[in-house]
Amino acid sequence: FDATQGRSSGVQVNAITKSGTNNLSGLFQGQFRHDALNAADFFEDRVLPYQNQQYAATLGGPILRDRLHFFGNYEYEHQPLTSIWQTPYPSFNVELEGTRSVKLGGVRGDYELSPNTRLMGKYNHTILHEPFGPGTGNHPSGTNSNEEKSTDLIGQFTQVLSNRALNEFRAGYAAYGIEQVSLTEWSRHWQAPNGISTDGPNITLRGFQTGRNNNLPRYRDQSVFTVRDNFTMFFDAAGRHDVKMGGEYLRLLDETRNCNRCGGVITANLGPVPANIEQIMPDAFNADTWNLAALSSLTSNYQVGVSDESTFLTPLYMWKYGAWFQDDWRIGSRPTVNLGLRYDLIWNAFAQYVEFEPFAAPDRPQDANNFQPRLGFAYQLSDRTVIRGGSGLYYNDILNTNVLWPQSP
Repeated sequence: FDATQGRSSGVQVNAITKSGTNNLSGLFQGQFRHDALNAADFFEDRVLPYQNQQYAATLGGPILRDRLHFFGNYEYEHQPLTSIWQTPYPSFNVELEGTRSVKLGGVRGDYELSPNTRLMGKYNHTILHEPFGPGTGNHPSGTNSNEEKSTDLIGQFTQVLSNRALNEFRAGYAAYGIEQVSLTEWSRHWQAPNGISTDGPNITLRGFQTGRNNNLPRYRDQSVFTVRDNFTMFFDAAGRHDVKMGGEYLRLLDETRNCNRCGGVITANLGPVPANIEQIMPDAFNADTWNLAALSSLTSNYQVGVSDESTFLTPLYMWKYGAWFQDDWRIGSRPTVNLGLRYDLIWNAFAQYVEFEPFAAPDRPQDANNFQPRLGFAYQLSDRTVIRGGSGLYYNDILNTNVLWPQSP
């Protein structure tokens, strides 16, 4: 029931990175799996290729004894993949081989400037690469690659102001990016002048389809800048009071490109799948070879997405503010009461500036009444038994899709 925590109506998780000590220490570990130990697949009647190797290492120690320490970590996962398509059409039953990989690394430094001041800095970076998705019973052109990257950078300055007061100032930057692209080339895409030359149209036949995500190709780049200050003081008044007060500011920038239906969506369900469908789409990964005119007599619907931005780019901003007051009051040796109040404001949480009459009027009021009282208690019955409870009002964070879709051109 801590008022310093907000923007979540569910569980909160705080992760604390290890820091180095005066002793140089580290570890290395590995985990390995191989298909040599696997049984045969029930449907394929053979052992499917499978490998997975995971490595992890850490190292921490002193740079200046008792003053400056470092800690670093690195993890790597290497997984060769085989995806198998099982369709009613032999030429579409392809096998794709590639490697899924995950790389995670980070470094942290702690510097004791004086007995009362400390500076901490931390950097983490992660890369996930998936060359394609799992095989299905649909046309193999529906698969796509997936790459995700994340970066976190944070610094903290801690000051012991007195034997009863402490201040923590923190600034951080977090970035996340995702890019998903079809494996099918299409040089004749109408958006080729803007750099889009993949996908081919999404085709749905009776009982058979390409089944591709209609937003491909797409990417999303998010960045969040954070500033936070937390002041803590301790005093005695009818018991011991640990009081926290502070505030935080977050600035979110999201640049998303969903090429929504820009390759076209063909619904060709006016008859059964053509007997020569393998000749109509001879190369699953080159849409230039597809004879789309052969599907004309079966087509009941065609859709194509057109944007007023040539790249289908939708930038959006959200500004988040928070403030809190918390008093953890220990009354004597047994009861403790937690009294807190928090306030959160997310500016432009619901695309208030977007006008779409008659459904959305412009300049709609902000949701600005998010006061959150918190009350918790603990009572120690004995050395082995404690009763705890509490209640509070919590406001969940807002997904940026609430702004993304109304602003999408």
